[in-house]
Amino acid sequence: MNKEYLRIEEFDDQIIIHSMGEWTLYNEPKIHKILQKISPDRSIIWDFSKVENFDTSGVLLFMAYYEKFKEKCDVKLIGYSTYERGVFAIVWEKLPSQPTVSS
Repeated sequence: MNKEYLRIEEFDDQIIIHSMGEWTLYNEPKIHKILQKISPDRSIIWDFSKVENFDTSGVLLFMAYYEKFKEKCDVKLIGYSTYERGVFAIVWEKLPSQPTVSS
């Protein structure tokens, strides 16, 4: 079965990234490959409402791309739960430096 982890909608003035499924170590390479293709040349809305599970690897991947995209355009996060927000905050606080994306 081929699972979907991201769905990208591109419009003239914005990109909407719909994250879904399990953002885990096992799926990180597939998600990373899709995120690499996004060109942050207009504002981004990043929706997490359909994410079923996040582990540390998934959170770090998200944070790296969030920072990369934020350098180039406005990024608005929507649809994340209180739990996910807490995980983002804990992981971000514990990192010695911001995560980076390797090509």
